[in-house]
Amino acid sequence: MALPILVISKNWFTGTTVQETNWDRIRTPLLDWAARINLAFQQVTLDAFGSYSISNTGAPSLSVSLQDQITSIVSGTSSVLGTAGNTWTVHLGSAGNAILSATGLTGSRTFTFPDATDVLAGTTAVQTLTGKTLTTPTIASFVNSTHNHQDAAGGGSLATSAISSGTFADARIASSNVTQHQASLSLAASQIASGTFADARVASSNVTQHQAALAINSSQITFSEILLPNTDPPTANYGSRKSFGKGWAAVSGAGSDLNSFNVSSVTRLSLGRYQIFWDTNFANVNYACCASINYSGSAVAGPIISIFDQAVDYVLVGIQFADGTNTDQEFSIMAFGDQ
Repeated sequence: MALPILVISKNWFTGTTVQETNWDRIRTPLLDWAARINLAFQQVTLDAFGSYSISNTGAPSLSVSLQDQITSIVSGTSSVLGTAGNTWTVHLGSAGNAILSATGLTGSRTFTFPDATDVLAGTTAVQTLTGKTLTTPTIASFVNSTHNHQDAAGGGSLATSAISSGTFADARIASSNVTQHQASLSLAASQIASGTFADARVASSNVTQHQAALAINSSQITFSEILLPNTDPPTANYGSRKSFGKGWAAVSGAGSDLNSFNVSSVTRLSLGRYQIFWDTNFANVNYACCASINYSGSAVAGPIISIFDQAVDYVLVGIQFADGTNTDQEFSIMAFGDQ
C-alpha cells in the first residue's frame, strides 16, 4: 500500500493579498491528504483483524488502541498470529469463538490438508468416513456397530487365515471349511443347542452329557458299518464280532447263487461239486464252516454234504449218497471267523 502524499500547488496565491480562493488552493489538498491517511489506517485495521468500526469522530471502536494492536503484531505477541500461547482463537461474532489448540505438541509439527473442501474428522464425533483405507487398524469392539459382516458394504468376508483366535457368537461355518481349524476342536455340551452333525463321533464317556433325554427312533439311524468289540466270551446278552456269520449262501443244485452275503461268486465244478468265493477274505484258513442240504427226494438215506477244502478266499463243497455217488442238490452254507 503506497503512502499518502501531500501535493500543494507551487503558486497557491497570486499578488500580494491572500484571497479566499487562494486559501482554497491549500485547504483542499490538506483535506484530501487527511482523508487518504484515514483510509490508510482503516486498511491496516482491516488487514489485521478482518473487521473494524470507525465512529463519525474518527475514534476506532476496538478493545485496544490501533497502536497497541500494531505494536503486538510487530513484536510477535499478537494472539491473532497464534504466538501468544498454545491456542488460536477465531472470533465468530455472536456465534462464539472457534479455538484451535496446540497444547499437546512438544515440538514443531506439520499438518497437511487435502486439496479439497472437506470436514475434519474428530475422535469422539459421530461421523461417516467415505473413501478411506485403514491399514492394519486395531478395532477395540464391535459392540456399537450397526451391521454384521454379512450385510456390510463390500462383502465383509474374512479368510480363515486372517482369524487366529476369538469368540464368535452364533457363528456359521461352511461344511467345506470345518477341517480348517488350527487344532482339535472341542465343544462342550452346553455350547451345542441344536444342529445336524454328519458322521459325528461321540466319546463313550460323553454320551450322557446331552441337555435332555435323547430319543432316537429307527428312522433316524442309518448304519453303513458297525465295528463290534472282539470280546470272547461276550457279555451276557451282548454280541461280539465273533458272534456273527461273516459269509453265507443259499445255492441251487445247478450252482446258482439264490441268496448270499459276502459271496462274490458260486461255481458248479462238476456233478455234486461246488466252489463258493468269499467277497472279503478271512484272516486265515482256520475259520468254521457248516452246510446243510435241502433234500426233497424219497430215499430213506439222503445224500451227505461235506466241505473237503477251504482257503481264505473260497470253500469247496461236495454232495454224494452213502454209496459214493455224487448228486446235485440245493444246499446252504455259513462261515464264522476273523477277517
